[in-house]
Amino acid sequence: MPEEGHPVTNPVAINNPQAVPMANNIRVEYHRAAGLPPRIFAFRDFMQEKRTPDIVVSKCNPWKPFKTRLDFELTEFTQKASLNKQLINSLFKLVKDIVSNPTNLTLESADDVNGVWESGTLYHPSFTSMSISQPYKGEDKVFNFYSRPLWEWVLSQVQDPLLAPYMEWDAQRLSKFDGTKWVCFYDEPWTARKFAEVQSDILCVCNVGKPLAIILWADTSVLSTFGTQKGHYIVARVGNLPMWIRNSRSFGGGRVVGFLPIVQGMVGEQKKPGFVNWKNAVYHKAYGVFLENVARISKLGQTVLCGDDVFRVLFLYIHILSADYEEQLANKVLVRLTAPSAEKEYKLKSRGLRNIENVLWAVANTDVHQALSYDRLHVDIIGMFQKHILPEIKTELKHLGRQAQVEFDEIYMSMARWSDLAHFKHGILTLDFSNGKKWAVRH
Repeated sequence: MPEEGHPVTNPVAINNPQAVPMANNIRVEYHRAAGLPPRIFAFRDFMQEKRTPDIVVSKCNPWKPFKTRLDFELTEFTQKASLNKQLINSLFKLVKDIVSNPTNLTLESADDVNGVWESGTLYHPSFTSMSISQPYKGEDKVFNFYSRPLWEWVLSQVQDPLLAPYMEWDAQRLSKFDGTKWVCFYDEPWTARKFAEVQSDILCVCNVGKPLAIILWADTSVLSTFGTQKGHYIVARVGNLPMWIRNSRSFGGGRVVGFLPIVQGMVGEQKKPGFVNWKNAVYHKAYGVFLENVARISKLGQTVLCGDDVFRVLFLYIHILSADYEEQLANKVLVRLTAPSAEKEYKLKSRGLRNIENVLWAVANTDVHQALSYDRLHVDIIGMFQKHILPEIKTELKHLGRQAQVEFDEIYMSMARWSDLAHFKHGILTLDFSNGKKWAVRH
């Protein structure tokens, strides 16, 4: 991509050759594979183009596999109401008597509802279970790993005609004119240097290949307000989609694609090196199973008919690996050494280390150390505050006595209300479960 100072054609100045960039103008330069000239926007025009539009759904039948929208909405109601089979059958009988246009309602029984849900698995990959084993203290320990086929889920995104207009397949470089020079900035995965480097590397293998950036988020969380069920889940997002889509709960948003095993040890051994290393080995074996199919596609690419009816050769890679401190340690392990085997062994041994292959190395164009992302929610809010600072505060207040605890909660409850800042009307010392987003103002 062009370096700073590279001459560009200003579309604003096409009819005025003497025009020069103005302060706050935005320059967009495209990867050479896109075959597009640079463009320069007024700041207002650039932000207008970046605004969040509404996804048009009227022509694409987003209620598939249901035959009509009314079928979908009524079935959604039965799911939210947790109706049993008998109540669902009764509901259909009543609706048939009152609906003004019964021809729009094609379902007649709970079996019909279940049948449509089953057919929906053709559009949305379902979870499968696989047993993985890892020896610990001379005994094989077996765990169940539940996951969706990652590539099948990716295909459901890139082949969706609703999402097709918003997919970005070529790297861009953004700069803002400060009055004297262009200053580079980043706002989406395809504007990052990594995306451009991957696209350039792909061109060496396939001159029509396109990068497919995947964002993985791993976390351990309480799955119920009762705090009795934990899950170590993996969420996937497509980095080629803009933030307002990929971070939403609607079309193109993140999807849970796997549940890593919850590895629990005996009391007193959870922090011992032997147990920690074994737990990491279990996680890595599960990740190996999860990434096995996409590893091949990352190297050779796969031709896909995308949602805009254009064939593209897609090369998947992991652009961001978001995790809290514990998951980062499990994912990172060791830096790869390229020295000869004997020299490698010597260098590692002299530092008390061993050469361990990281399963993420199998995915082409993926550097786990570059992909690991600082996650403010899990590192600062849930990690530092909720798991460390708050427990220390509770311990100190317990030593000070009941009156100190009451005064602390009263001070917390009297805190001034602020936009996007959660207000705990009963204090925080007795809370056993809380969404991490409650602890800080969103930025």
